[in-house]
Order: sequence, then structure tokens, then C-alpha cells
Amino acid sequence: MTPPVTLPRVPPRFVSEWHRRLFTQARVRILLWIAIGVAVAAMTMPFRYFTGKPFWENIEWLPFTDPTTHWHDILANIVLFLPFGFLLALHWKQRRGIIWKVTAAGAALSFCGEFYQIFCVHRHPSITDILSNTAGTLGGAWLAMLLEAGAGFLS
Repeated sequence: MTPPVTLPRVPPRFVSEWHRRLFTQARVRILLWIAIGVAVAAMTMPFRYFTGKPFWENIEWLPFTDPTTHWHDILANIVLFLPFGFLLALHWKQRRGIIWKVTAAGAALSFCGEFYQIFCVHRHPSITDILSNTAGTLGGAWLAMLLEAGAGFLS
């Protein structure tokens, strides 16, 4: 019988110092603005389709029922908003209700992007996109809180 493999333990002080050095407030703020810019650009490009006239018939009101939406679209939306949720949770250093506040901010950003798409000729705003973007924000906030709790626990 072979003995179980044990991994070397990283000293808690090292993990805590690494976490503090990597996620400084200035660095988090810059990365957060980049994440917001990427999300807004992904939801609004190309700009040439904006007409200013609403296309209410293009809205997909029922989530997960659009035949043109595939699993990779949903996964892309989740991955697009993961950094936003992660960085916003790190930026707002509060503990009480931070995950839900960050998730609400992600839902609001997603809603604004989908609302913009109502006025674009070849865009199809959908509730599926809002839900998957919000899920990505929730996942990012949750990961940030796990990291914060782990670093605080280890220090």
C-alpha cells in the first residue's frame, strides 16, 4: 500500500502578504475600470447599429427560450462579468451584504447594456443575457469573498 501524497504547506504569512501586494486598492480600481469598459464595449458594439428608434419586437422576453442562444453565449456572458464582480467586491471592502450589493450592481450594468440594445437594429436584447451577466457578477463576488476570507483566516 502506498502512502498518501501530501503537499507542502505554504506559510500563512506568505499567502496574506501575497494577497495584499497583488490586490492593492489602486490596482483593483484600475482593473475594475478596465472590466467595466470591456463589459460596456461588449454589450454596445458595433455602434453603427444604434438608430435611436426602439425595436421592441427584437426583445427576447422569456429567458432561455431563444433558439439562437447557445450554451457558449451564456458561458461567455458569465465569464465576461466574472472580473467585474470579483474586482467590485474587492473594491468595496465591506462585509455585510457585499455579495448582494455587487450582484445588484452587475444586474444594473447588464440591464443598461440590454436597454441600449433595444435601440439597435441588429441586436437582440434578452432576459437570458441579463440573468447570465448577473450570475457572472455573483460568481466573481463570491470568489472575491472566498479569497478575502481565506487571506484573513490565514493571517
